[in-house]
Amino acid sequence: MPSTVYNGPISGQNFVAGALATHGGVMNIHLADKTNLPYSSGPDYIDRPIILDLLQEKLNQSPSRAALVGLGGIRKSKLAIRYAEKLHEESPETYIFWVNSATKNTFVQGFRRIAEKLGLPKAYEANTNMLSQVFNWLRDEEKHWVLILDNANDLFVFRDQRTTSDVPPAIDSEVLDSFLPQTGNGRILITTRSQATARILALGPENVVLVDEMDEHQARLLFMKKLGPSGESSEISRELVLALNCIPLAVSQAAAYIRKLRPRVTCAKFLENFNDRNFIVVGSRVSQEVEIKTWQITFDQIRHERRFFQPQEIPDWVLQKYYSEKDESSSIDVSHDNEDEFEDDLALLRDYSLVTVAQDGKSLQMHSLVQSCTRSWLEASHEEHKWRRCFYRLMIKNYPEAEPENWGVCELTPHVEPLVTTTAAQLEGFNEASDFINLLRRTGDYNNAMGNLEAALKLMRKAEELAVQKLGQHHEQVYIVSAHKAKVLLDCGSEQFNTEAEEAALGAYRGLTSLLGLDNPNTRYAGEIYAISLERTGKLDEAQAIYVEVLESQKRVTSPEFMGSSFTLRGLGNIAYRNGDYKEAERFYHLAHQSSSSTDGLTSPSTLVNLYRVALVLVAQKKGEEAEPIIDEVVERNNEMFGPEHPNTLLACNLQAANLRFKEAEDIRYRILEAQKKVLGLEHPSTIWTLRGYRDVLLLQGKWDAAEEICRQVWETQRRILGPEHPDTLGVLEMVGVVGYLIVELGQLEEADDILHEVLELQKRVLGPEHPKILNTLGRLGFAESIFRERCQLEQRIRGPTHPDTLMNLEKFGACQNRSGENE
Repeated sequence: MPSTVYNGPISGQNFVAGALATHGGVMNIHLADKTNLPYSSGPDYIDRPIILDLLQEKLNQSPSRAALVGLGGIRKSKLAIRYAEKLHEESPETYIFWVNSATKNTFVQGFRRIAEKLGLPKAYEANTNMLSQVFNWLRDEEKHWVLILDNANDLFVFRDQRTTSDVPPAIDSEVLDSFLPQTGNGRILITTRSQATARILALGPENVVLVDEMDEHQARLLFMKKLGPSGESSEISRELVLALNCIPLAVSQAAAYIRKLRPRVTCAKFLENFNDRNFIVVGSRVSQEVEIKTWQITFDQIRHERRFFQPQEIPDWVLQKYYSEKDESSSIDVSHDNEDEFEDDLALLRDYSLVTVAQDGKSLQMHSLVQSCTRSWLEASHEEHKWRRCFYRLMIKNYPEAEPENWGVCELTPHVEPLVTTTAAQLEGFNEASDFINLLRRTGDYNNAMGNLEAALKLMRKAEELAVQKLGQHHEQVYIVSAHKAKVLLDCGSEQFNTEAEEAALGAYRGLTSLLGLDNPNTRYAGEIYAISLERTGKLDEAQAIYVEVLESQKRVTSPEFMGSSFTLRGLGNIAYRNGDYKEAERFYHLAHQSSSSTDGLTSPSTLVNLYRVALVLVAQKKGEEAEPIIDEVVERNNEMFGPEHPNTLLACNLQAANLRFKEAEDIRYRILEAQKKVLGLEHPSTIWTLRGYRDVLLLQGKWDAAEEICRQVWETQRRILGPEHPDTLGVLEMVGVVGYLIVELGQLEEADDILHEVLELQKRVLGPEHPKILNTLGRLGFAESIFRERCQLEQRIRGPTHPDTLMNLEKFGACQNRSGENE
């Protein structure tokens, strides 16, 4: 260390004048000793300019204090180092002092090194005097200085006066933050995991700078710097850093682990292992690194149930249930009964940056990687199983059926979804297994109601799998779950799921009928789902028979005057609608709406669906004015209940568009179509239906080219999904006919003739030779005299010789013959 001259003259450019020493002399400081940073930011430093700019702004304004707050391993210290380096480059005359503030002992050692750096007299064996001398120098120094208090995680280090064994009594009796001066020339920067410490030492929450994870670009750059050339695709590295939540610690650890063990371990292999175990490097060779220990040390201080919740939106009322309820049969100590204790524990978690409170003030968030490490720590402590079962019981007890009045409680859904990884071996006994399976089923129902179909299906499949394993293949709960799974499969709207849905619903209906009888509510529900599956696959007569069977059971259980459940009545209305009997469909839809209004309320999802069907059948009957206020009401209520991108809202908006002026309708249908493609996919029936409506609006505006493109898209999609002779192929045939018509309008007569003749043959084979739909096709082939004659003959047989359409087309046929004779 360079020598320091006390009380001597200033000689040469290597020394600057210091402040007056306490003994009356002058201290001279060597320029090279103006910083005492423990290490450099290093070649792997990733710039985070937004944070550094904010830090600079806060330090440059009164009270010239700022705190970097965030998780351990988030690189707060690196940011502080980088700030100090930049400051030294821009202002080499500024003093920079670094103090490890993890404990009282390290704080005292840091101040002692400052005293030595400044050349203070060694009359500080009375340690308090040493602290005072450093304080006095900082307070009185005219030049600028920065004091960095790193790792100041424990407020007790600065405020607590309890005796500790590693610090001399003279210092231990002092409140250390009293040695932090506040002057115009000095700035103090704190790094901490504790927001409470940050607020106090930085003199207010306005001086706290939160340090979150890196963004994707920064994390990938750090990963590549740490790893070096890997020869693997950039997409793999992107997936890996996203899986690690872009936390610098995790990214650095993963890169070091891969670099050390490659080529046996690649990025792809590491990502696979990480996804399998759901936590990073804890338990591996890298787990001894000091960054991981920063979390493990905190975990040793904080033991309670939050580890099995998802990291986001943890409802605080559920955690309070844990404190207020005692399970005497449990081996888990749940004796907390004091709300203050809950708040104290929550404050501790927040101070250590393990959880944060959401903006609504009612839910908590935990970083997912912290959660993963916590789980690993629990496993190592042999406590994982105990707390997992505690979590099971909390969820089973508090998660209700997915009725609209319970949706506020069903916010627990994200915390139940991860339980799809639960194995049969983790469920203890018949009752726990049965309760847990019901929990998964209820969660699946709620996801389905919210339009989260992928999550709903995953939950239902897991519930069914566990039910078979734990309860037996023919247990009633297996059949109940199968019926609910079939409902989700049908709501997915993909043709590939229809067969599976029909098989699951049939098995559930037969099984529950055998076990519980037809009049059991679960049996009737399975019957309704089975009828829907039959309806979906075009077996309308069979579906109608099941609906009637269920309706008769409902009347037996209640009274002969009972109109029926809205579900069953709506199903009967759907079949009438599909058969083109709109008056009968309207009657059933009105009954369904009346039923759901009285049992579920005017604003229930079921009531809204029934109201939508009433409006739909009114539009089909050209009763647009009557339908308009109904449609507007359905759109508004669905928006309020589900949001603008829920499938029910999109369907209602679609119907609204069908009832509007052409240009306005085109714009609305286009927006709906784009939303449905994103939410449901191109091949979903609702998306296809919107495409057809969009086609009609284009046709009515004479936009032939655009309409033809939409027609072909729908035609090809439905032919691929359903097949050309599917029983439910009327829509396909109609669409193909319109394509032919458009091609005629565009002058492509030869291609139109081929397509329309194909349509005609399919219609005759599938629908029968005298189905009314054939008249539409013959009409579009009417430019050929032989076809026109066939159409007129068929029309006389179907509609009668005096029907206006028959007379009109006979007149056209006569005109056609006259023109033909003239041409000859």
